[in-house]
Amino acid sequence: MQARTATTIAEGLIAGVLAHVVIALVLIVADLVAGRDAFHTPALLGSVLLENGGQGCQVGPGVTLVLAYTSIHLVTLTIFGMLASWLVQGSQERPILWSAALFVFIFVAWHLTGAVLSLLGGVQECVSLWPVTLAGFVGAIVMAVYLWRSHPGLRRDLRGDRYA
Repeated sequence: MQARTATTIAEGLIAGVLAHVVIALVLIVADLVAGRDAFHTPALLGSVLLENGGQGCQVGPGVTLVLAYTSIHLVTLTIFGMLASWLVQGSQERPILWSAALFVFIFVAWHLTGAVLSLLGGVQECVSLWPVTLAGFVGAIVMAVYLWRSHPGLRRDLRGDRYA
């Protein structure tokens, strides 16, 4: 049982970190395409978290702001990753958990949009929500694909009648 718990936690951490890296890359590319500093969006979100919006759309190259946002985002995604891993692991014994795991993946795909909307307030016009939404969706897909590939038994069971 302890080995299974350790595997579930490890898979969840890996899934969360993979999603975080993919989301960060999508946001960096979006910022560069928009002609901004590569870390503009994380710095802006960090300023909202630490300084209540700071100086509006003008965000300096504050490493502290980027690290603050990145840390919170990484912790959030590793928690989602561990929850998803636990649900996927459990769905092999209790098929009903598969629908809960699917819900978690959909939730992760859209959580950033809601979080950004609720946090940004007065600086909402500074961030395009399309890259944030795309990043969250791609991050959730990466998390799902990693967990899907980590459980070949689940893939086999899903093809059968057990999950119908």
